[in-house]
Amino acid sequence: MNQKPSDPERSPAQAKAVPDFLAGGGEMGALMRAHDWRGSSLGPPALWPQALRTVVRLMLNSGHPMYIWWGADRACLYNDAYRESIGPERHPGSLGRPAREVWDEIWHVIGPQIEQVMSGGGATWHVNQLLPITRHGRREDVYWTYSYSPIDDEHAPGGIGGVLVVCTETTQQMVAARRLATERDRLAQLFEQAPTFMALLRGPDHRFEIANPGYLRLIGHRQVLGRTLAEALPEAVEQGYLARLDQVFASGEAFAASGAKFSVEAVPGGPVVERCLDFVCQPIKDADGTVTGIFVEGADVTEREQAQEQLRIERERLDLALGAGRMGAYDMNLRDGALWWSPQMYPLFGVSAEDFVPTPEGVLALIHPDERDTFLRMRTQAIAEHRPFFHEFRIQRPDGTPVWVGHRGQAEYDAEGRPLRSFGVTMDISERKQVEDMLRDADRKKDRFIAVLAHELRNPLAPIRNAIYLLRRIDAADPKVGWCHDVIDRQVMQMARLLDDLLDVSRLTRGQLRLRLQPLGLASAIEQAVEIAQPLIDAGGHALTVTLPAQSLDLEGDLTRLAQVFSNVLINAAKYTPARGAIALDVQRQGDEAVVTVTDSGIGIAPQHLAQIFEMFGQVESALDHSQGGQGIGLSLAKGLLQMHGGTISAFSEGVGKGSRFEIRLPLTPRTAPADSAEARTGPGALAEPGYRILIADDLRDTADSLALLLEAMGHVVEVAYDGEQALRLAGAMQPEVVLLDLGMPRLNGYEACRQIRATPWGAAATLVAQTGWGQAHDRERTRAAGFDHHLIKPVQPEALVALFRRRA
Repeated sequence: MNQKPSDPERSPAQAKAVPDFLAGGGEMGALMRAHDWRGSSLGPPALWPQALRTVVRLMLNSGHPMYIWWGADRACLYNDAYRESIGPERHPGSLGRPAREVWDEIWHVIGPQIEQVMSGGGATWHVNQLLPITRHGRREDVYWTYSYSPIDDEHAPGGIGGVLVVCTETTQQMVAARRLATERDRLAQLFEQAPTFMALLRGPDHRFEIANPGYLRLIGHRQVLGRTLAEALPEAVEQGYLARLDQVFASGEAFAASGAKFSVEAVPGGPVVERCLDFVCQPIKDADGTVTGIFVEGADVTEREQAQEQLRIERERLDLALGAGRMGAYDMNLRDGALWWSPQMYPLFGVSAEDFVPTPEGVLALIHPDERDTFLRMRTQAIAEHRPFFHEFRIQRPDGTPVWVGHRGQAEYDAEGRPLRSFGVTMDISERKQVEDMLRDADRKKDRFIAVLAHELRNPLAPIRNAIYLLRRIDAADPKVGWCHDVIDRQVMQMARLLDDLLDVSRLTRGQLRLRLQPLGLASAIEQAVEIAQPLIDAGGHALTVTLPAQSLDLEGDLTRLAQVFSNVLINAAKYTPARGAIALDVQRQGDEAVVTVTDSGIGIAPQHLAQIFEMFGQVESALDHSQGGQGIGLSLAKGLLQMHGGTISAFSEGVGKGSRFEIRLPLTPRTAPADSAEARTGPGALAEPGYRILIADDLRDTADSLALLLEAMGHVVEVAYDGEQALRLAGAMQPEVVLLDLGMPRLNGYEACRQIRATPWGAAATLVAQTGWGQAHDRERTRAAGFDHHLIKPVQPEALVALFRRRA
């Protein structure tokens, strides 16, 4: 039986009037005043019990979502704030209706909760309760945090007339928290899978908080988490590493070492081995700048150091061989200049014994012009000082061929110490010089690779950091939350692809990469490649055209690897093509081969660099105003995979600024199945202190846009430019007080943009900040010389910007 509200003190005439407690209340107040209550168990509002009238008045005038269930059938009442959360399916139709009819799909959850309160069980509290409901035409997982409180009514059975619900929808917060947890898990996986060793130590006693597998391998898989360095690695204390950590913690300055010796038990209880390490100890600071811990990252370079030591030993052996071997001997009378050569000397210098008579003047003429003066000076000085003479220099054979030689000699003296004769040996060291050049070149490429890799990994971290910070600041219901999630997802995928390429390069160079060959159509690999490369192509605003032949081109291949080849070439084209460029992929059959051509309108390649771009870690020195330089992996990996398929790749360009063309050839199987029609598809669907005027300039749009959102959320007025020239135009128009400039931008790099801004009347007083992934001492000196006030390393910490603004204020 329904419980009818009643108030014996009210007359029928009073029941017809509009009660005062329904005055105001926004839309829901108006709906309640106009509602026909005759069909509801509640009856006319004027006859509602005083307890219900009081709670309804409170609910209607509250800006917080509130809901009332009243009577035996739990009739529904709610305010404007709650109305926004239930959708058109229940508003306004649920007003006055029984709760079970309105909330049938979640009654199995809320029904028992309501009954607990109605039966005298007291108020309840529910945090982030999942209540899947249908609203706006679709089923949604909705989360609520709410309380159920009894409404006392002396006229009701048991003294409780209904339940007051005070609630907050937490769906957006829960979704954002889950996404953030997912991204944290991904970053943790990267940490776990890193090829280098990493550890995080907290506090002045350096207690291990994190140690990745690489670190545990280095120290023999000891249990270190939760223990101090002194407890876990006493040998590190003995070798001075504890003192070094104390210095970093006390000073707040990072420490880096190369080839440092570390003796450790690689296997618990096993022999002590000496390892050589490259590492850095980076202090971790809180928002106040206080050091709270130290991050240690490095690599075991023992094999590299052993190789260098072996090279040193080989050089010593070579020196002995030059002194005792008969590679080419000479003997010269220092009094009259008479010179004797052994037979091996003639082919070394590129002359014949029949045509060449060795004389001091003739031999000097065969020494490279750039080397003659140095050779004569060093030999004369050695003879005068009565010591052996060794020198490496170039000779130039009569046919023009330069040859590196090593020359070792000494003089014989008379009783008075005057030189009588000079004798010694000479050998061809060209091959060794080539090896040394290769080692130096490899070392330069390695250093460049590590530097660029650090820069490339910092770039995705900047928008990730900004987006996560925004998630903490903005309203969870704001659509910017979704945008932030997209940024995080896109940048993490970019990092994952980079790591995939690094792993594939390692397998390829070690001969451990295997193909899964199967019959396939070339078009399927093209489609997958375009799908992989499309986000980067779209980000650059490029127009992509894909043209496939009418007939299917069939071959034996690994679909995944071929898609990787084509996507690497497309991504390369997108990286090195200025914004809104053109990229074309064309597929043709030529005899028994498929020819895939990728053409772009990009920066082009100088003729002397065409062969270099396919070398492992090989890079063409790009201009500073191009920030998308890679690591020299993608094209080398593509070449290796194509060779495993029996294919080739070639590069063509008319020169710098004239675009590039890459031609891929693959052998086809005899089968060719006709297709309905030729296909040509185009376009992206083919396959702290508020109030500053701030200008952000960065060609990485995610970084620039996310930082702009962050600064706008802080209350600043922000404009964004994506290249140096646009930055100058916007700066002239808005005359910003603070300018955040990326250094490697197209059209005009950050250094030149800084100089031109400083030259303006208003620019002299502006605060100019360089934001970059490069952080060495010479990088900071260069930005200072260009006129920057500050040099911030990506990802820029929001706290650093707040501190910068406060210093300006």
